[in-house]
Amino acid sequence: DLYLFFFFSISVFTHLALKYYDYDLFDNTVQSISFLVISIGGYFTLKHTLIYFLGDTFEVKNESIRYSLLILTFNIILGVFLTPINLLLLLGPDSIRGAVLILGLLLCVGVIILLYLRALSVSNRLLMQDTLHFFMYLCTIEIAPLFIVAKLLT
Repeated sequence: DLYLFFFFSISVFTHLALKYYDYDLFDNTVQSISFLVISIGGYFTLKHTLIYFLGDTFEVKNESIRYSLLILTFNIILGVFLTPINLLLLLGPDSIRGAVLILGLLLCVGVIILLYLRALSVSNRLLMQDTLHFFMYLCTIEIAPLFIVAKLLT
């Protein structure tokens, strides 16, 4: 399944990025990557479950299904594009690792920005009707986890 490949690919990239900056989650590489796969997989499973629940609870079932499919599609594309970056980080010369890492981070940020722009077109109707609920969702589900993880890593 390509979604599982995304979990593995982003976990390897995260592990290599942390290792580049001399930060190891665990002493064992397999343990570290396994922890990241489980954590990232759990995050996206919880996110899809919450989106499904919100779609059933409120009158946004169609939009929630489309947004969940967008997340799935963009994550699969990101996982495929991260594969050569992971290979360069693992097997490439030390002199290019910094540039490749920055390229990978820019790729991740670019895909996230494209995902959110595409998601805005899906939720355009809802944004005009319930702006408060949209921003509450945006802050609690999309932005807060990023800040929590960043705070845990620093």
